[in-house]
Amino acid sequence: MPLQTREIKLLRSLPKLKKAKQEWFTWGLAEIYAALGDNDMAIQWIEEAYKLRHDFIPWLRVNPQYKNLLDDPRVKEIIIKLDLLNDSLYKRFLLSIFL
Repeated sequence: MPLQTREIKLLRSLPKLKKAKQEWFTWGLAEIYAALGDNDMAIQWIEEAYKLRHDFIPWLRVNPQYKNLLDDPRVKEIIIKLDLLNDSLYKRFLLSIFL
């Protein structure tokens, strides 16, 4: 799908998700803004997902949508709070999900 078509579809989905104000949509909004290259808005929604204790927050470090955000101090702060910097703990967490 051409990038412009993808961006249009993503932009059209934003108002509906914002109105819903449900925990699950915080993560989706963050991914949409990250895909659009709006890092500030993506991080704002990641922070909101963190406050709401969204189930996907532990995946923050490995989500490919957020690769460009990992060096931002706001994202690093969340990673530190979750103790996701400790690779051995993080690997154990990921393994515990699949075993």
